[in-house]
Amino acid sequence: MDEKRSYKCRECGKNLTVNRENPVPFCCGSEMEPDLPICTLSETAEHARPDQTEEPCDDGRAGKI
Repeated sequence: MDEKRSYKCRECGKNLTVNRENPVPFCCGSEMEPDLPICTLSETAEHARPDQTEEPCDDGRAGKI
């Protein structure tokens, strides 16, 4: 099964989903940014859940939320 990765253009807001092994797509003259879901889980050991996957997410430190 092919894994997909979503990207978003920071200039025009266009969304694009490509296979994970493809290179990062370009839009508006620059590389698109990964479109990551917003983090809703704590990273501390007290709140860890062994059954939840640890996928990348946007933790809000970049100021995009």
